Amino acid sequence: MEGDGRAQQTFDLVQKIRGNVRRYPDGWGEAAPLTGLLYCADCGGKMYVHRTNNGKRISQYTCSQYIKVPCGTLCKTQHRINEDVVLSLVSEMLKAIAEYAKYDRAEFVRVVQEVQSSQQTTEVKKQRTRLAAARQRASGLEVLLFEHCAKIDEATRNRMELIVPELAKRNGVTEQLKAENQMEWVRQMNACKAQAEEIVKFELIYD
Repeated sequence: MEGDGRAQQTFDLVQKIRGNVRRYPDGWGEAAPLTGLLYCADCGGKMYVHRTNNGKRISQYTCSQYIKVPCGTLCKTQHRINEDVVLSLVSEMLKAIAEYAKYDRAEFVRVVQEVQSSQQTTEVKKQRTRLAAARQRASGLEVLLFEHCAKIDEATRNRMELIVPELAKRNGVTEQLKAENQMEWVRQMNACKAQAEEIVKFELIYD
């Protein structure tokens, strides 16, 4: 019973808090049509819509880079631009384009095609530049990898030249054994080399 009383108190408290939350009658409304499509003229960051300003419900485009921590380091100002002003400018521009298209449709089509071609050419140039940079980077990495592998190979050979004789001496693989039983000498030397390879791998690769 005591638990039920606490649960009821918690429920009542939540309802009280919810009742004090400020809500707009019609919610936030539709999403701003150009949010994320506008870019800051200073830093190039995307601009998004803020719905309130100083407690007033005013839709304004602001630079997303301005609020990155620490605030103001990526962009010096928020660039608050009223959404209705932006939409009005876009509407006027679209009307002007429509009038221009009606006046000289052939010229309009030609200009649009030139712009598209220019954009495509620019994009191709960017892709070629990226490809050339990637190839140069890959070539540099290949040289570094070759040098690294050469160093590892040299270090491996040097360690093998030191370790194999030590293992052979420790295991009694002598010149006398080679003279008396060459097959056994070869078998034991191969075993020493295999053991030395494992030691070198652990020292130079796995460790």
